[in-house]
Amino acid sequence: MRPCTGLLILFSWVLYASCTEPRYVYNQPVRNLHYFDKAGQSKLAAQWATGPSSGQGAYNRGFDLQAAYAVSDHWAVMASYYNRKEHDRRNTIYINSPNTYSEIDYKRNGGEFGASFFTPLSRNRESFFHLDGGIGFANNSFTEKGSFDSLGLVRNHSDKMFRFFFQPGFYMIFDGFQFGLGTRLQWQYFSDIQTTYSPAELQANSLFGLNQLYNFEPYFSMRFGLPSVPWLKLEMQSSFTTVDKGYYVREWYFSFGVAVDPLFKRVR
Repeated sequence: MRPCTGLLILFSWVLYASCTEPRYVYNQPVRNLHYFDKAGQSKLAAQWATGPSSGQGAYNRGFDLQAAYAVSDHWAVMASYYNRKEHDRRNTIYINSPNTYSEIDYKRNGGEFGASFFTPLSRNRESFFHLDGGIGFANNSFTEKGSFDSLGLVRNHSDKMFRFFFQPGFYMIFDGFQFGLGTRLQWQYFSDIQTTYSPAELQANSLFGLNQLYNFEPYFSMRFGLPSVPWLKLEMQSSFTTVDKGYYVREWYFSFGVAVDPLFKRVR
């Protein structure tokens, strides 16, 4: 390689790294909410989720599969799986170089296992308090393909994540309608980080030193169904997240799905 070519590549990457925008380290799973009021109730659910993204042709979408079962009048067990695919296009305009951009493709998948304590707050058993808690895991990766004029740039980044979460909340049960709100308190630990970014690029892209995150995540959920078909409900849900450090996360999601009781009882 000629010296001038090497200097051009180095200069391009330094300029590129100094002007880049956020790279996202986390995207929320949909909350696995059960609305149980007694032992023996169960839930299977499938959710479609979407959220914010950036640039032309961008998207942020995926699906969640959930299950829960009430083992007693106050305790339930829960499990879920989620998958996300995201695409951002980042455009950065330099003097005399208007064609600089990055195409970033994210892939995430993971699961959660937990237990839930629930108890009625009223004699008519229409309102309940619940406290959920558990663990989760995920595999996260993204590939960035960029261009500085005719110079192509490619970087890869991946990690594994483990989390603990606690989730207090309230829900109300009426014929044909259920409503819930609460918040998730969450600690996440990132490990096995594999990257082809340089230290300077990690710093510029807000990825340097990635290790732990603490999240505060309020949510709300609504379900609708026909009283004549009590084992089937349509569900909408949304949540937003905060983060305690200088990393970037997908701020919110909206989900829509269906929940059923596989035993054809009253879905909670």
